[in-house]
Amino acid sequence: MLVVIKKNAQYLAIAWMVLLFILSVVPMNTEPTYNWFPLLGIDTVAHIVFHTVLVILWCLSWHHTQILKKRLVYAISMSFSFGLFIEFFQGAFLQGRYFENSDLIANIMGSFIGLALYYAYARYEL
Repeated sequence: MLVVIKKNAQYLAIAWMVLLFILSVVPMNTEPTYNWFPLLGIDTVAHIVFHTVLVILWCLSWHHTQILKKRLVYAISMSFSFGLFIEFFQGAFLQGRYFENSDLIANIMGSFIGLALYYAYARYEL
């Protein structure tokens, strides 16, 4: 199964980004809540999981690149840029959706979790 995912990882990563974008533009009727523990919310967990998967898929899509560091930098760049784009898009163009710093932090956390998981996998595979 992992071979199939590797072969199609680029397409899966793009499809995952499309899905995340669609989920991100669905209007919500609530304003963001600012609490002292933003990392405990389901929204934050969703951001972490979504970006963990995104980074792993991008790393797998560049598995043919021999330099591991290059794969990791590409994947983190894609995840961070995409997350930042979505937050700016929500803040500028969508009514009922807002730019939230806690979402960016959760995206970054998910990206680094994805990097750590992929790095462990890549080291094991070699």
